[in-house]
Amino acid sequence: MEKIQILITCQACNGRAYVPIGKEVSPTGTKYIRHRPCFACQGSGKQIRWIEVQEFAMLLHAIAAEKQPARPYQLEASSYCGSWPFLIPRKEKP
Repeated sequence: MEKIQILITCQACNGRAYVPIGKEVSPTGTKYIRHRPCFACQGSGKQIRWIEVQEFAMLLHAIAAEKQPARPYQLEASSYCGSWPFLIPRKEKP
């Protein structure tokens, strides 16, 4: 079977890349939390996962099948105040 390498969000740090290791006090007396790179993703926030080609194709079809929420109306800029547009719903023709 052929496999494809994909990147997923790191499970250990939830994609944050750094994990807290403890509290410290600075020379000025301010308390702060020390962090270090995640041991699982080495500070990238992503992990490598190998999946089969068929599973990759299913993921692509699932992404393509997701529908974006339909807009009940289209917005159009009717006038501008400086660079700020005033958006007004466009009336759809029957």
